[in-house]
Amino acid sequence: MLDRLRRWLFGGQDAREAEGLHRAGPAAVAARAGGEVVEGVLACSEVDCADFFIGALFRRKFGGPPPEQGRHFVAFHRPDEAPETLRAVGYVHHAPFGDSYLGGGFVIDERAYRRMSREHRERLRRLGGISECLLRYSVDALSDATALWGYVGDARARKVDLRVGYRPVDHPHLVVIWNRPLPEGEKRRRIREVEAVGPF
Repeated sequence: MLDRLRRWLFGGQDAREAEGLHRAGPAAVAARAGGEVVEGVLACSEVDCADFFIGALFRRKFGGPPPEQGRHFVAFHRPDEAPETLRAVGYVHHAPFGDSYLGGGFVIDERAYRRMSREHRERLRRLGGISECLLRYSVDALSDATALWGYVGDARARKVDLRVGYRPVDHPHLVVIWNRPLPEGEKRRRIREVEAVGPF
């Protein structure tokens, strides 16, 4: 497993170095992978192989494997009882769509969240929970895209999207972050294009 972690998370790094970073906890992993540590208990990072880290959770929610293409972002928790262990507890996927991205496949491991210590849950709750921490990290990582799109049917998920910076458009489920100033006509054209995609 560490060999695969080395290839996917640490590029060409020596396996012994990768093992040392893995044991050092999420701070080291996030620093090497360009990620972010939240309140010392959660590390958000982009990964290449989503199925390895989050496949079982994704199948439990959606009944199939996570996408292979696009950009994959995972939240890792470091539990008090096993500080040398990183547990994948959240995932979001962003699929390329021209010069923009369509966000989807959002899943949080509620079982793992309930198993967290009260202190860890409280720290994360103050920041909006795993969902907001992970989505905010992924949105920041994709700030070079012209627009980031979401398709939201759940009221609670919509609230998280709005707190992160998504804004509703003239469609019951679509939300968007405009990272570039665009003429209103161009925005309407892009909204129609994304509407034509359907749920994503």
